Amino acid sequence: MVAVAESGATRRSSVTLCRFNDRPIGDVRIFFTTTDGRMQASKKGLAVDVARLPALADMLAKAVDKARELGLLKNEAER
Repeated sequence: MVAVAESGATRRSSVTLCRFNDRPIGDVRIFFTTTDGRMQASKKGLAVDVARLPALADMLAKAVDKARELGLLKNEAER
């Protein structure tokens, strides 16, 4: 697992690097807590060939900048 972000008491998002059909991928996945208390991956997420990760990171950085410009994100100090 590369990174994890809590999305509330029963959900989290994670980024992993793994292989699918013998190809390296970056996988962003939402996990939820099952009724028996286990964290389980949902079908919601995004899998990207690792070669495309730099382009995805650039697009996400631009989206964050735009969201800040529009006042949609709080400053990190206000979290």
